[in-house]
Amino acid sequence: MAEEMQAPIARGDFQVWAWNTYRLYGKIRLVDGSILGCTKYELLPEVNALFIGSPENLHATMDLCGLYDKRLGEFRFITKELAAVVDGLAAWELWKGSRQGLNLLRLVTSYVEYAAAHGYKTRPYMEEYNQKAQTVQAGLDAMTVYAGVLAARRKAGAVLELRSLAMDMRAFWQDGLYTIYEKAGLKMEQRYAERFDRAVTTASESGQPPVFSAKKARAILRGLSVHAEEEAVGNGSLYAVWRCSHLVRRILIEHPRIRKDFCGRFEPDFRNQYTELKSAGCISLPDKEPPAKGMEMGGM
Repeated sequence: MAEEMQAPIARGDFQVWAWNTYRLYGKIRLVDGSILGCTKYELLPEVNALFIGSPENLHATMDLCGLYDKRLGEFRFITKELAAVVDGLAAWELWKGSRQGLNLLRLVTSYVEYAAAHGYKTRPYMEEYNQKAQTVQAGLDAMTVYAGVLAARRKAGAVLELRSLAMDMRAFWQDGLYTIYEKAGLKMEQRYAERFDRAVTTASESGQPPVFSAKKARAILRGLSVHAEEEAVGNGSLYAVWRCSHLVRRILIEHPRIRKDFCGRFEPDFRNQYTELKSAGCISLPDKEPPAKGMEMGGM
């Protein structure tokens, strides 16, 4: 059960809640009797992000409202919404910006990156995970370019398949913070989808493909390798390996020399069909597609 705190909350009492590892959720009873939900997310073992929102649907409504630094015993970037219910906060602990959302998130992220680079504790697995996520993100960035190439060639089916895979990968590798901070997660998803669709529209209308270098192709293969390995080893999803392999096969037609970049603890599956989904029948991706007169990409 979430702990209930009565507003105005003394800074020391709120600090105890913000520091405690196991008291994840809290409720703040306001002066008018209404309830404000609050929760936190560990950015580093010594730094927690703080959120407030409706207790009835906390993840969907919550807003980032600052962070708490356990090492210093201090708050940072506390928004006016939270400052209104906590007494005794120092002026330098407050967020002076006028808007919440991605602007504040970038500031919090920068704080965490600086702390991690200057001796703050990190989780042992996080460095490896972050390296993998960066490799996947580089691949996702290059996929938007390749989407333009396919669109210029009127490969509508291939564009849709690429988009579906890219969006699934982006969601899979999204920072765990966004499972709590859903507003920002949806915004990040929308931004990537818009960038992908814009590349498709531009190339489709002009008929001119963007430059798709071996460097960009290699970035896609390396990102797909990381994703395929994680799906195969972590989730036992051979279907995900097949989807990655199918995209690789298409790219290798133009860049055959980079084949070795698609590798890992999985077996590439270059079959035309994936027949193991018995309930749905076999799934296949066409080698040849009819020319498309135009393409329309829906937003996510």
